[in-house]
Amino acid sequence: MNWDELKREEERKRAAACDSAQKWLHIQQTITWAEANLPPHARRNRPRTRTDSTTRESHRQAKAAEVSAVAEAAPPDTLARRLGDTTHVSGLAIRLARISGAADRLPEWLLKVAVERGAKHYQREFSPSLPPDNPDIPSEEIGVALCLGQMPDDPWFIRAAAQLLSSPRVDAQRLSRLAEMERVEPVLLHIAAACGRVDEELEPWATLRRVLHPRRTVRTDALPHWTRFAILPGLTRDGYAPPQWLSRRE
Repeated sequence: MNWDELKREEERKRAAACDSAQKWLHIQQTITWAEANLPPHARRNRPRTRTDSTTRESHRQAKAAEVSAVAEAAPPDTLARRLGDTTHVSGLAIRLARISGAADRLPEWLLKVAVERGAKHYQREFSPSLPPDNPDIPSEEIGVALCLGQMPDDPWFIRAAAQLLSSPRVDAQRLSRLAEMERVEPVLLHIAAACGRVDEELEPWATLRRVLHPRRTVRTDALPHWTRFAILPGLTRDGYAPPQWLSRRE
C-alpha cells in the first residue's frame, strides 16, 4: 500500500468514526474478524444481533417448556420427605388402592372415607367420581394409611386420621401393630403426645403411649401442633374452658 492509499484509508476510518451507524458496523466487523482468529474456547465477545419479537417468544416458550419438564420430573412432596424420613412403598397402600378401586387417587379416597366415618371436622367437597366407602376395610387401616410416609405432605391427612382414630371402637393393639408394620409410629406417637396434653385417659392414645416404641426420631416441628387436634374454647362468659380433643363423631 502506497502513501496515497494509506492516507485515503485513514480518512475513511475517521469518517466512519464520526458516523454512528458506520462506527457500529466497523466495530462488528472488527469483532467478527477477532473471533474468527481465536480458538473456540477463547471466543467470548461474539457480535450481538437484535432479536425480533418472534425470536423472543420462541426463547420464552423454550424456557417455559424446560421449567415444566423439570417440575414434572421432580418427585412430589411426601410426608416422609417433610419429616426427613425414608419413603417406602407400603403394602397396605397397594392393597387399599386395589380393593377400594381408587388406584392412584387413594389419598383423596382415604380422606373422603375418614370424613364419612366421623372425621367431620375436615368435611369438604369430594369428587363424585371417587369410589364409595368399603365397610370391609377397618378404620385402623384407613387411619394408618393416612399417615403413611408416601402420602402427600398435607396436614389435613394427619389431623383427619387423629379424629377418625379417636374412638372407643378402635382396637388399640391392632392399631399399634399396624403402626409398626407400616412405619408410622413417629406420627401416631406425636398424635398420642398431643392427646396427652388434653386428655391423658383417652383411648387409643393412652395405650399407644404405653406400648408403642418410636422407630426413629423425626422432625416433630413438621407435624401439626397439638392445638390443631383439639378445640380451644378459651375464655367464655362462664370462665375458662379447657381444650377439647376432637373425637370421632359416631
